[in-house]
Amino acid sequence: MRTEKFVKKWERERKKGKRLYVLTTCILIGLGMFIGAVIGSLGTGGSFDTIDLIHIISALAGGLTGGAIGGILKWNYNEGKYNRFLSNDLHK
Repeated sequence: MRTEKFVKKWERERKKGKRLYVLTTCILIGLGMFIGAVIGSLGTGGSFDTIDLIHIISALAGGLTGGAIGGILKWNYNEGKYNRFLSNDLHK
């Protein structure tokens, strides 16, 4: 992504705040894992039994946890990238 485009996009994200960014990432990844688990369970026979429900709930919990961790890591990475771009522009 070009520098100017990234900076503008990240400035919009920063205004929303870290908490909302992480929460949004967490929910999106959690829902993706949940939907994938449901589709996978339907593809194996179409009936939900206890094992399928445990699998689906585990996928949702894992997706939410992974999404939260990923959101925090991505926020920190983008903050560093944003600050490097700004410091490079100030030295020019």
